[in-house]
Amino acid sequence: MDPAFAGPTASHYRLYRRDVPDALLDRLVEHVELTRDAVALDLGAGTGQVAVPLAARVGTVLAVEPEPDMLAQLRQRGEESVRNLLCVLASDREVPGLLDTVGGGRCGLVRPPGDCRLRERRGGPAGASGPDAGRRVRRRGGAGAPLPGGRRR
Repeated sequence: MDPAFAGPTASHYRLYRRDVPDALLDRLVEHVELTRDAVALDLGAGTGQVAVPLAARVGTVLAVEPEPDMLAQLRQRGEESVRNLLCVLASDREVPGLLDTVGGGRCGLVRPPGDCRLRERRGGPAGASGPDAGRRVRRRGGAGAPLPGGRRR
């Protein structure tokens, strides 16, 4: 766990980071042809700047976050606004097993991590990190989308 993302930092992320713009998510969902029953994966979900607004557009969002304080903020935010958001404390190594349970092993959209927190958790690099983070878990025709977590307010 990285103390840089703990405590007050997680609270500040939730308060001051804006969500990804709706227009961008709408274009992405249309481009990838995601349906209301699709599963999307947000690796390094933080406090939900992608996961929460994306949940209104797909069937399920699997939000994977390695930092407990960030995950607590994400869960609280999700409970306030969406029902189809599954928030999990995990690294990218656990993703294939999680998707076997949630998405039949594949998903339509993967947002890869924007930083190295997932790769560093539990000692050392993970096999599914970096640019190829979602290739093995995307459905045929699915996409990876390196979306930013939104600008500061």
